[in-house]
Amino acid sequence: MNPSHSRDKLSIIVRDGGDNKLTYEELLDQG
Repeated sequence: MNPSHSRDKLSIIVRDGGDNKLTYEELLDQG
C-alpha cells in the first residue's frame, strides 16, 4: 500500500465533503 495512493484516496473523501470517514475505512479495508 503506497502512502501516496492512500493519500489520493483520502483526498477523494475530503473533496467529497469529508463526511465519509466510514467510506475511507472501507477503502483501507479493501487495500
